[in-house]
Amino acid sequence: MNWDFHIDSVFTSMENIMVLDESEEISIEMLKPLLACVKKNREVQRLQNLNIVYMKISYRLFTFTKGILPVAHKLGK
Repeated sequence: MNWDFHIDSVFTSMENIMVLDESEEISIEMLKPLLACVKKNREVQRLQNLNIVYMKISYRLFTFTKGILPVAHKLGK
C-alpha cells in the first residue's frame, strides 16, 4: 500500500468535506462538536489558571506559616 497516496487522498477528502461556501448554512449537528471542543478548551484553560492561583496561594501560605510556626511554638512553652 502506498501510504503517501493514501495520506494525500485522506487530506483531499477532508478538504472536500470541510469546504463550505460562505452562503451555505452550517447545520447545528456540525456545530455542536466544534462548540463542545471550544467549551472544553476554555474549561481546561480556566482550570489551569485556577491551578496556578492555588499553587501561588499555597506557596505564600507555606512561607508565611514557616516563619510563624517556630514563634508560635516558642510562645506555647
